[in-house]
Amino acid sequence: MDITPADVASAWSAACQEYGAVYHDKASMPGVDWVGEMLARVGVISQADWARASTTVPLPGTQYSLVLLPDPPGEGEPLSQLRTISHELTHARQWQRDGYTYPYRYLTDEVERASYEAYAQYAAAEILWWARGERLDVDAWEQRLQRSYACSRAAAAHGAAMLTQHLDDTVCKGARSSAVAQYLIRHIEGRHR
Repeated sequence: MDITPADVASAWSAACQEYGAVYHDKASMPGVDWVGEMLARVGVISQADWARASTTVPLPGTQYSLVLLPDPPGEGEPLSQLRTISHELTHARQWQRDGYTYPYRYLTDEVERASYEAYAQYAAAEILWWARGERLDVDAWEQRLQRSYACSRAAAAHGAAMLTQHLDDTVCKGARSSAVAQYLIRHIEGRHR
């Protein structure tokens, strides 16, 4: 599937309404540097990785999430951006499902953090398989969990095992299990009919 910037922008707009997300440019968001510094202090992510990463921030008192992206939807490399959006919207769904336990568990338990990230990567992996028939490099992702998300080797291995099982059982057999990935794929396929 040849994904265009217009596809990404359209899918993002529709998905924001569906999943209760709001976009903001990360570079100009007030307080972003402070959040990155705090996350680095507690050992969750380095400030350098935080500055480059897309991020989903639960908005307290609401069921909405703020999605901070380095590039506005539709202005980055389309497949990469669609995978990022699917990943971040999965975090928005996790916030809706788990409420205040989501940020607490994510920040305080590295196995939970690895699990949350594995589920978000499911969506990105499904997008990659659908668009190019390529399997996500799980080994590289496991190393990233250790390097960028402060997960121990054991926690990262747990997340990688979850992701590998999912890829083998569903994605590589043509099935889709991520509601977010399914939504984005249906939206884009609908634009190309």
